[in-house]
Amino acid sequence: MGGGGGGGGGGGGCGEGQAFSGLQQALTTTPGYNRRVHECEEAAAALARAHERSSSSSGGEGGGEAAVCGEGGEGRRTETTVLLSDVSVAQFREHATVLSAAQLKRATHFFGECARVQQGVQAWRAGDVELFGRLMNESGLSSIENYQCGCVLWP
Repeated sequence: MGGGGGGGGGGGGCGEGQAFSGLQQALTTTPGYNRRVHECEEAAAALARAHERSSSSSGGEGGGEAAVCGEGGEGRRTETTVLLSDVSVAQFREHATVLSAAQLKRATHFFGECARVQQGVQAWRAGDVELFGRLMNESGLSSIENYQCGCVLWP
């Protein structure tokens, strides 16, 4: 589980894990990868604008639950850059309809990865390797289908 642009972080006191697939390629030189990162930033900005409009029209704060992936993105952040880690899950669910098809796929991958990481930590700590493996497979499938940067190695 992991990867997939938009800025994750290491919140919640959890460690970080990586699995090596055996494939070697530079993601930043792969055609379209930087475009997908930009689509994550565009999705975050669109969700933030939609949330701001709905909050100001309703007169409330409406923050909702924070993004599970934590603060993240400090290395790329500028004063005007909004990252998916700045958007809450509730805001994503409420305003997903403002996103283009590509932005929706990227955000779906990001928020799905956040949830899978949290579930994976719990599964690992509980010794539930079957659930952990299922979450890893879901992560890979989301990378292929939603982030469109993975590949299927086995039929």
